[in-house]
Amino acid sequence: MHDSAHDTLWPRFAAGTIDVFVILPFWAAQVLLELSPLSWPGWGLGLAMAMTNSTYFVLLHARNGQTLGKRVMEVRVVDHATGGGITLRQSLRREFPIIALNGVMFGLESVLVFIDAEQTAPGLVERYGSLLWLPNLWILADTLMAVCNAQRRSLHEFIGGTVVVKCGRPAY
Repeated sequence: MHDSAHDTLWPRFAAGTIDVFVILPFWAAQVLLELSPLSWPGWGLGLAMAMTNSTYFVLLHARNGQTLGKRVMEVRVVDHATGGGITLRQSLRREFPIIALNGVMFGLESVLVFIDAEQTAPGLVERYGSLLWLPNLWILADTLMAVCNAQRRSLHEFIGGTVVVKCGRPAY
């Protein structure tokens, strides 16, 4: 049904790269200030970064199917069944897996910050560090799904009932 979805893989990758710049200031501040995510300031910055990232994707996809990166790359998220715009509920569903994974990681960080684990339980911090690959595992599985099916739909798109299609330049 969505012939324009077949050739969106590279534009989506480029759009994602562009969209990274939304959270880059938070990450750069954490690195430049040498803030551990397990310190109160690093934890707060991590919370701001996660909230900004989630809000950015959920609201912009629900609004018009495009983040800034998708707009530049001329692709849009649409409802898989109708080809029309997506609802806020669909947008939340499609972002839910990464939001949930980040929430679990953030919950663990919260506990570690609260007990000052860097000072009181370095072994626990090391075990936490071994879990940091989990969100990346989701991203890998999500990407592999897009590579391996004809419509280039990723796991989060199946969950949200969406597909990314080419859309041309928006009218301003």
